[in-house]
Amino acid sequence: MAQPGGPNGVDATRFPALAQLAQVDEPLDTALPEVKPTTRRGVLSNGMTYFVMRNREPQERVDLALAVGIGSLVEEEHERGVAHILEHLAFSATESFENHGIISMLEGLGCRFGPCTNAYTNFDATVYMLESVPVMEERVEQAVMALSEFAFHIRVSDEDLDKERGPVMEEWRADKNVQKRLGTEHLTQ
Repeated sequence: MAQPGGPNGVDATRFPALAQLAQVDEPLDTALPEVKPTTRRGVLSNGMTYFVMRNREPQERVDLALAVGIGSLVEEEHERGVAHILEHLAFSATESFENHGIISMLEGLGCRFGPCTNAYTNFDATVYMLESVPVMEERVEQAVMALSEFAFHIRVSDEDLDKERGPVMEEWRADKNVQKRLGTEHLTQ
């Protein structure tokens, strides 16, 4: 199978958003877990590691994810919740999309918000997931462009923060159960 052209195997004429991700100039130092021998792994010139793996089901669909190696563990006490609110703001507004427009664009690709388009923040990462994207060049390109928006172009304004504060606080309150409090206490000792 022929490798795509361009730096790091990224064909910028077919996938300009992926080529943009390849241009980021910040190395990553995180050790990665073992993967199946059938999984193709590569490292872009900026240090970003990617994995490509074939799945039999669902056919003609691709799942994409962006794992940002920053979570709540690196937050100082006065920064608590910043990673989580940024996760929410990514779907609210970016440089290219206003008023949850990125959600509308992804739903237009066939990725319903919630079951197919979602994100989570934990102690060591924030992960954006786009699942079941139809394997059509334009749709995959748009999905990769959305991940690029999440990685580099989240808009943070007072208005955006006001809109997302309620949902984030509600998630925080729902997550304040005994198990979570004990786990947090254990990690901070």
